[in-house]
Amino acid sequence: MELKRNPDSVWRSWSASGALIACLAIAAPSHADTTLLLNGWAGATQQLTKDILVGWAKEVEKASNGRIKYSLLPKAPAAPSGTIDAVINGLCDVSYISHGLHPGRFSLTKVVEFPQGGASAEINSVVYQRLYEKYLAQAGEHKGIKVINVFTHGPGHIFTSKRQILKAADFDGLKMRVGGPVLSQLMQAMGAAPVVRGAPEMYELLSNGVVDGTLVPFSPVVTFKTEKIIRYGTSIPGGLYTLSFALIMSEKTFNALPKQDQDVINHWSGERFAARSGQAWDAEDQDGLEALKKAGVQLTIADAALVNAIRDKAKPIEDAWYKDAKAKGIDGEKVLAEFREETRKMAAAKR
Repeated sequence: MELKRNPDSVWRSWSASGALIACLAIAAPSHADTTLLLNGWAGATQQLTKDILVGWAKEVEKASNGRIKYSLLPKAPAAPSGTIDAVINGLCDVSYISHGLHPGRFSLTKVVEFPQGGASAEINSVVYQRLYEKYLAQAGEHKGIKVINVFTHGPGHIFTSKRQILKAADFDGLKMRVGGPVLSQLMQAMGAAPVVRGAPEMYELLSNGVVDGTLVPFSPVVTFKTEKIIRYGTSIPGGLYTLSFALIMSEKTFNALPKQDQDVINHWSGERFAARSGQAWDAEDQDGLEALKKAGVQLTIADAALVNAIRDKAKPIEDAWYKDAKAKGIDGEKVLAEFREETRKMAAAKR
């Protein structure tokens, strides 16, 4: 955090006994501007950065009448998996994180990552934020950082370069890029070999043949310029998965702000910005879907047999998560059921 102060300098001079004496007095600062250092590790043009991280910072700057400014770092100060430590250690003030890229640090955030979680990023994110505040925050998994909001990307689907996934057996032997532990377990259960890497690495992995496919929403395929490598897409109703994200801030930076500026940040936190985060993903996904069609990617919707096979393979993973949640004092089965029910209700209300 950079604090820029503009103190008034008051010069007084007078003449005594033919000699000129000058004294300098420094007055108290009239105001203090705060410049937040933003870490957009996915890249400046990716929606996580331009629409969510920078979008949040612009709202805060406007609401604070310019007292809180921002500067997007030209280069990430750490690898994606080191983002939380970078925030805690003061290398940046605000960043987004993908919980799945911090293995062993988070467990409860998996609640939104199981198959058929919801119809849109906006719906998922709003419900997720409510359940985070109602149940999950008390477990303290984000200790040491201020959570501005939690959110998900849009429903994730299956994209491959070798063959289209039409039945469960089509996964056999494929190497699939995944973004977190739930997907890694699911791909293993389906007979594929998971490669856990961030979405920005998709192009290199696919173009070099390290992986045969990737699990992502519609937009990242185009954002990371892989639509010419990907040949097939299989869409799962309700999504094969979503990933859990959070917009986070240094507690030290936040606590150093005057109360009026803390109030501004709190106003642009929680459900209000969870909804905005989801809306940004949904808009990008719609553009991504159109771009995939234009690029000639063969798209299909999974049939009931494939959906049921995925559900069956996911059930033991969900059961294991319930035990992990219970160990942290959370009724995981109740929270997951509530997440699915509330997303269904909200989707029905929007029809």
